[in-house]
Amino acid sequence: MILRLILAILLLPSLLYAGQGCGPGPGFAMPAAASCETVEQSATVGTSATTVGNGTNLKLSHSFLASSTYNLCKAIYKMAKTGSPTFDIAVELWSDNGSAVPNAKIGDLGTINAAGLASDAAPEDETFTIASPIALTSGVRYHVIFSAATGGDVSNYVRVYRSTSGTEKLYFWTGASWGTAIDGSSTLYYYHYK
Repeated sequence: MILRLILAILLLPSLLYAGQGCGPGPGFAMPAAASCETVEQSATVGTSATTVGNGTNLKLSHSFLASSTYNLCKAIYKMAKTGSPTFDIAVELWSDNGSAVPNAKIGDLGTINAAGLASDAAPEDETFTIASPIALTSGVRYHVIFSAATGGDVSNYVRVYRSTSGTEKLYFWTGASWGTAIDGSSTLYYYHYK
């Protein structure tokens, strides 16, 4: 009887740990891996800015090449406001028409209200968590579209940051087409996560 009691006391801690998932046994579980926390590609040199939502430029397009095949689940872009804009900026991903010009919408990256942006004296990274991750293919060109449904004016608008070196193209929507490239040597400031 005493021997059984001693054995029960010795075995009790291991039985408790197993039941709580802290050791081997039916209750053991490995921690889940973090999702959408890996930066798959980025370009973070962006001291120049391009205007969108100023009453004339209602859509801005900037292209990039996918560095690998992955599911885009989160994106960060550097943005700021000038003046006091209050309109929404919708951010979308578009395909390419084969000539480095936006072709058709693939999916939504998110929406942000211009009023909540930092001032252009101190631009900040803005995060867009994508509700339905978008599959990207390595080596394929895509376009990030910043669209102001209703623009501001020459004193109240949004600025999207980029560098003035690189091989990608920048377009404005003219109202009927994407027109000609405003800059053919540009790199968007961004982080793309998988």
